[in-house]
Amino acid sequence: RERPVGEAAPIGSAGAASGAAAASREGSRGGIAAADCGERRLRFKPSVDDLDMGLLTAGKLDRMISAFEDCGVIILENAFDEDVIERLAEDTEAHFQKYLDDMNKDPSKENTTRSGRRSQGRYEVKAPLQKPFTDSAFVAAPFTLPFLQRALGTRRIEVDTLSSVTSLASSPAQHWHRDAGALFDFDLRPLRQPAHGVVVVVPLLDASTEVGPTEMLLKSHKECRSADKKEVVLDRWTLEECPWATDVFLTSAPMGSAIFMDLRMIHRGGPNESDERRSVMYVTYVQEWWFDRVNFNDKQTKNFDHIESRDMRKMLSRRDSIEYTYELEKELRDRGVDVEALQSNYNYSKHKL
Repeated sequence: RERPVGEAAPIGSAGAASGAAAASREGSRGGIAAADCGERRLRFKPSVDDLDMGLLTAGKLDRMISAFEDCGVIILENAFDEDVIERLAEDTEAHFQKYLDDMNKDPSKENTTRSGRRSQGRYEVKAPLQKPFTDSAFVAAPFTLPFLQRALGTRRIEVDTLSSVTSLASSPAQHWHRDAGALFDFDLRPLRQPAHGVVVVVPLLDASTEVGPTEMLLKSHKECRSADKKEVVLDRWTLEECPWATDVFLTSAPMGSAIFMDLRMIHRGGPNESDERRSVMYVTYVQEWWFDRVNFNDKQTKNFDHIESRDMRKMLSRRDSIEYTYELEKELRDRGVDVEALQSNYNYSKHKL
């Protein structure tokens, strides 16, 4: 029925709720579109005081978080000790060369549970779990860790991906893509979702425009309704994105910088127009409950291939991967291997890590 003038809308009124939601949506859209994502706001350097303290000042950290939440990417130069970066560059070169040699001998080694060709001339290879790749001065550096904990809203973060990405000389630009999407469909849950993962890209040489630094579609980490999406034309690519995601940011940066990217960002590797390989470290920090189910294959049992449908394989893939470990341990025991001697002593509580 129509309400008399001055009568309050009942709690739960569909008209009031939809009107409030529409107003909130328009206000949110306007705020996102108006946010400044210019070069000056997205680039940071440690000051002399920061370097003396070995930590970023609280004010700088606040500005970094604000820019990151608005735009989805920031760059911090001189984020790591020079000797750490030099050792990473040297060991990455050797590790990648071994991968190339093995792949040339056996092409089936191109895409494995530890490696993958991401586009023409561009390869991602998981780093070995040894120093310098696991050095705390790299994975938990004093200039990067506080930012990551603030960006993810918790101290209980984990490294999901620890890789190098190398583009060969004269390799073309990569396709535009996301490493992972939003946690929930915005049409079903129209709420602004915080970051559940942050990628840190670390150039192992000066990432000039010639070597093809990563390109980012600014604000593409911000979701909207499907009905509000528009066509965005980027070179020969046409994407369906939210109306505020229109500008591209080129992350050229000196060797040893930390390029922080929201895991949901649309991005691509640029064309390497130089005559040398370009390698970056690619480290994804995530909430402890999130796992990457897309970018690398998991170990699966041979029975996995015979599960009745693709949907059922998806449903059971996590359990089958655990089963693979059980079967492998059983096989080792049958061959006389002391499996327990290979494991941790488990003298810790998981929830206290």
